[in-house]
Amino acid sequence: MSEVDQLQIRQAQPQEAGVVVTILQDAAHWLMSRGIDTWDPQKLASYMLSAVERGEVYLAWIENRALGTFSLQWDDVSFWGERPPDAGYLHKLAVSRDGAGSKVGQQMLAHAEQIVIKNQRFYLRLDCDRNNEINNRYYQQAGFELVGSGAFTAFKYNLYQKLLLPVNSSLENS
Repeated sequence: MSEVDQLQIRQAQPQEAGVVVTILQDAAHWLMSRGIDTWDPQKLASYMLSAVERGEVYLAWIENRALGTFSLQWDDVSFWGERPPDAGYLHKLAVSRDGAGSKVGQQMLAHAEQIVIKNQRFYLRLDCDRNNEINNRYYQQAGFELVGSGAFTAFKYNLYQKLLLPVNSSLENS
């Protein structure tokens, strides 16, 4: 069994907020070193502590090593506007440098998809920095469809969604 087969993904606990922030700050610095300025490392701590307390944040673990994190919300008015309750919204997907290249990100995406389905939602949606070609390609290869774009001042983003269940399917028997 490979190490990645031992990956466990669970909700982050308040005492683990520092672990979440460290993974995200490391990812932000790594991206910045490649000319991609997506997240402000200084603002992550206060924002993520609140998100962890709301139960929106997940950590991916192998034994006692946290290798990745993501957040999952049930609405995202800032990027997507008012929408019916038909989707989960993925944010802050990041893999530690220790987990890079080991399919941790794919497993976290699959886990987020299962949570969305269990909550009787049809889509997994996300926003992605339009200038980050690597992430845009990653999400497209993971089956996400580009459905729009927008901008907040200097931040230009693409909107992606992935249909997880046929919209006309009945979720009442699942």
